[in-house]
Amino acid sequence: MSSERPPDIPAHPRRSWPLLGILASRFMLVACIPVLAIGLLFRLYYEPLMRSDAEAKQLNAAQATAQQLEYHFSVANRELSTLARLFTHAQRLNHAEIETLLDAYADSSHFYEALYLTDEFGQIRATGLAASRRNLRQNLQGLDISARDFVLQAHRRNQGYWSNSYLSTVSARLTVALAQPVGTRTLVGEIAIGQLPELARQLSQNDTLQIRLLDRQNQLVANSAGNNQGKQQLNLGNLAVVQQGQGSSTHFQLDGQALVGVALNVAGPDWQVLVAQPEAQAYGQIGIVWQRISLVLGLALAVALLIAGLTSWALAKKISLFTAHVEAIAQGRYDLPPIHSGIKELGRLQNSLQQMVMAICEREQAMRGSEQQLRDSEDRLLATLENTPNVAVQWFDRQGRVLLWNHASESLYAIERQDALGKTLDQLIFNPEQQQLFLANLREAANGIALGPYLLKLQGLDGQPLYLLTTTFNIPAPGGGQHFVCMSIDVSEQKKVEQAYRELNNSLEQRVSQRTQALSQSNQELNSALANLQQAQHGLVQSEKLAALGSLVAGIAHELSTPIGNSVMAASTLQDHTRTMQRAVTEGALRRSMLEQFVADSQTTCDILNRNLRRASELISSFKQVAVDQTGAQRRSFQLIEVVNEIVITLGPSLKKTPFVLESNIDDSLWLDSYPGALGQILVNLINNAVLHAFANRDHGFIALRAYATQPGWLELTVTDNGCGISAEHLPRIYDPFFTTKLGQGGSGLGLNIVHNLATGILGGRLEVVSQVNWGTRFTLALPLCAPTANAPVDKPQAQLAVTSNSPPPPGPAVDSGSAADPAA
Repeated sequence: MSSERPPDIPAHPRRSWPLLGILASRFMLVACIPVLAIGLLFRLYYEPLMRSDAEAKQLNAAQATAQQLEYHFSVANRELSTLARLFTHAQRLNHAEIETLLDAYADSSHFYEALYLTDEFGQIRATGLAASRRNLRQNLQGLDISARDFVLQAHRRNQGYWSNSYLSTVSARLTVALAQPVGTRTLVGEIAIGQLPELARQLSQNDTLQIRLLDRQNQLVANSAGNNQGKQQLNLGNLAVVQQGQGSSTHFQLDGQALVGVALNVAGPDWQVLVAQPEAQAYGQIGIVWQRISLVLGLALAVALLIAGLTSWALAKKISLFTAHVEAIAQGRYDLPPIHSGIKELGRLQNSLQQMVMAICEREQAMRGSEQQLRDSEDRLLATLENTPNVAVQWFDRQGRVLLWNHASESLYAIERQDALGKTLDQLIFNPEQQQLFLANLREAANGIALGPYLLKLQGLDGQPLYLLTTTFNIPAPGGGQHFVCMSIDVSEQKKVEQAYRELNNSLEQRVSQRTQALSQSNQELNSALANLQQAQHGLVQSEKLAALGSLVAGIAHELSTPIGNSVMAASTLQDHTRTMQRAVTEGALRRSMLEQFVADSQTTCDILNRNLRRASELISSFKQVAVDQTGAQRRSFQLIEVVNEIVITLGPSLKKTPFVLESNIDDSLWLDSYPGALGQILVNLINNAVLHAFANRDHGFIALRAYATQPGWLELTVTDNGCGISAEHLPRIYDPFFTTKLGQGGSGLGLNIVHNLATGILGGRLEVVSQVNWGTRFTLALPLCAPTANAPVDKPQAQLAVTSNSPPPPGPAVDSGSAADPAA
């Protein structure tokens, strides 16, 4: 026996508890933990899963119903479109032949009960009815339907448009109509929707689901319950599930009944399918299962507690005997009677009591080393977790399996730790592509590269986007190898975006009204300035002594007409869009897509107005500079493609009203240090010249803009059209002031003169023209990449400044050649 002295026993030991109480409480705790875990598992996992199954059943029914309706209405739309094309091409059919054709179609069609063909004034001139209803034809003859919204919409959109549900004059039943434009006439087909309740009942899965069909105005059209006769005009637009309409389940009240349901949009007539189910029926199975689980768990807990009590009493009695022996050994009494026990461990304890004093010292020595290792390991773990507040921390092995999942990760991803451990992220939140990228990051981190912070976009379990700022690095693993740590912070700002959207929605109408009023006032001021300039031009032209100044004023008036015209057109377009939006708000038909489109259109219109009004303001304020031929006073470095695109956008609204096509192909590597204002004036004049003169009395035309680098420090910009061309007798005089072939028809003869002066003056370039009658015209503008300073000589490439009409036509196909200008401006 060793002579080492055992450790001292404290004089005042800590408070202790009876072994029987400890064992009984521990056994009870062990028995209660599985019961509690099973209950939580049901509540937190299986109950949401059963709810999801019920909601998925509703969504599947809604999708099936929506697909049936979309197919039904799309077939009807194709049939009526075919008939409309027939009437478009068969112009020689008389009234009797048209009605015979419509009657035959009404008899054979599975969709349409009545067909109407109106004249250009919207009055019904021909009807197609089934044989049993043809006695009603006289009542419909001459009926004016031009003011109906679906007829107006069909002609405005130039395509088929569905009406809202209404009571048919022919069948006296609820119906919906489709309008197809036939030139200036309209072909209208009425579709009875009386069979829709039966379709809803067939899809309601033996009446376990309630299916309701709502029209564009959210009025009830059909009900699977079969009680739609008294509720077909009931408006359900106030229901939250209808207002959302995004396919997400929503709880709501209807007719005093608590329901859960989902709504889906139906393409074509813009209807909605509402599938609902009473909450008690949808989730009733959950309560039944919970009652049964509670009963089984209660019985199991009672039995476990009884067994735990008996076992604790027997074991505590044996331990009490050993405790008495240990107390005797502590007092120096070693001759104790043996304790007989059928438990093997207690028998070994009896054999080891004699060696306990010496063994306890050795064990304490070994325990100190083990405790130190344990404390080191715990310190590393606690340092990782405790130093990352509000940060999701995960550990992974080389295969991407989760080794650690802290509480912040549970909150962020809504995944419990026990569900995440041992799994890869593609089994939890990642898709296959994200998982492959994550494994590649782990391979880079294994080489000692710390990745991040980088932005990671995920799809949360609730379906919402989740943006994370993530860092990945490696740490040593116990026993060798590497583990990988991922630290993530949620940086989503969804609430901020939603708040900004609401504020934008509230202030949109007020801002549009204020901008429209300001733009109207600016247009009036510009029109007044234009009138004054035109009056000054007229006086200067009449005076021979002030001919030069008259040319200057006429040039400014000519330049002002383009931004003013564009501004007036943009303001009227914005006014039309505002009226359409106000009408949608008044009628309650405002949708998010309409609002987003209105915001985009308004922004584009305001940009056009600001650009053109700013240009007009610059022209007026720089009148003195214009008088000394400094029309492009603003010099800066710019990209050629940006200036050309701005000109194309500015002229876009006016060109849309013509059958002519404008195409540009500009090298995006061309940068100039020059005067973009003067270059823009040249392009606008040449394009307007082609539209007004080259394509006169034509129903088609093509204008092409091309730009490319030539000699070092120079580029060439061509404007080509396939118009009527310039005759040989007029070609030498096209740059003369006041020369025009449209004398007395609005031409001033200054457009090409201004173009030539700008090109050879402030821009320091040259202007060439190639034209042939009936082939077209090409203007070639050669410009230095760096415009010369005032009064500085320009080193221009050797080239011919003008070519007569005997020159060959512009190269390329006929559609790419043409006349950019007649001699008039």
